[in-house]
Amino acid sequence: MRRAAPMVGLLLLLGVAGCAARSGMGPPEVTGQPSDEEQAPRLWLTMLQLQSEFEDSQTAATPDCPLARLLVSNICGLGQRICAISARHPEDQSLQTMCQDARRRCDKAQGDLRQRCPEVPGAAPQPPGAAMQTNT
Repeated sequence: MRRAAPMVGLLLLLGVAGCAARSGMGPPEVTGQPSDEEQAPRLWLTMLQLQSEFEDSQTAATPDCPLARLLVSNICGLGQRICAISARHPEDQSLQTMCQDARRRCDKAQGDLRQRCPEVPGAAPQPPGAAMQTNT
C-alpha cells in the first residue's frame, strides 16, 4: 500500500501540469524574432552604450585607434539597422526619430574618429554618413 502513494502523487502532479499547459499557465511559447518595434529600441540602446565606450576611449592621452574604429563601425552599423527598420515603417514617427538620431551619432563618431586617429595610409577617406547609406 505504501508503494501506491508515490504513484498517486506522480499521477496527480502530471494531471495538474497538463491542466496548466492547456489553460495557458505553462511556460510562454517562443515566437521567433522580436518585432521591429521591439528590436529598434534595443538596437538604439546598444548604440548608445557603444557611443559611450567610444567617447571614453577618446579621452585617453593616446587613443586605442583600432578599438575606436571598431566601435565607430559598430555604432554606424547599428544605426543602419535602425534606419532599415524605420524605412519599413514610414508611418512610425518614433522610428523615424531614432533613425535621424542614429545618423547624427554615426556622423559625429566618424568625425571624432578622424580627429583623433589618422587615416590608414592608402585608405580612401569616407565622407560623413558614408557608413550609413541606406535606400530610404
